[in-house]
Amino acid sequence: MEYLPEILKAIASLLWPVIVIVILLAFRKPVEGLIETARLRKFTVKVGEVELSMEEYNKQQSDLIKDLQNQVAALQKLHDLQQPGEEVAYVRESAPRPQTRSLLWVDNHPRNNAVMMESLREAGISVTTALDTQEALGKLRTLTFDKIVTDLDHPDNGNSNATAGIELVKSVRVMNKDMPIYIYTSAEKAEKMFLEAQEAGANQITGSPTILMALLKA
Repeated sequence: MEYLPEILKAIASLLWPVIVIVILLAFRKPVEGLIETARLRKFTVKVGEVELSMEEYNKQQSDLIKDLQNQVAALQKLHDLQQPGEEVAYVRESAPRPQTRSLLWVDNHPRNNAVMMESLREAGISVTTALDTQEALGKLRTLTFDKIVTDLDHPDNGNSNATAGIELVKSVRVMNKDMPIYIYTSAEKAEKMFLEAQEAGANQITGSPTILMALLKA
């Protein structure tokens, strides 16, 4: 009997694989479904009030990381081009802006920026969304915001408008000359529309999520 514990232990070690096989066979279809779901990346992640697929969530995270790497590389290149003893000039505002507490984000596809919006909320910034120009102007008349970010292309009076963001900036400037307004679009469009955005009164137009987040959190 003194060997009984060892015998039971040996039997148990032999039975575990059998038990696992039996369980897998019993739940084969649910397990296969779970594997297939994972393969198709149908798992969802709750980001604030938005539920994203794993594919959407990973893409937004990947875009943020990639852009951050690009910004770091650009800074490194600027540093490498700097001559010994040369000081890098930084643009500073004449007076520091008050800390951002509330933000209006205008975009007809807000889920595309869900990760960024949640990051802002985690930083203590209240983020309100608007899907088009009319909704944005309506909220600006009834609510108070510290800053505005808008996409470049969104519905305007029910029709798609490739420069709706710039038109929104012009409308806001009639209401408020000092409100910081940032246009967020693709890098190519940001470069192409830079002068037009500046003339309309936008504080910045950018395709970089890293730069945008720095502006919004400042």
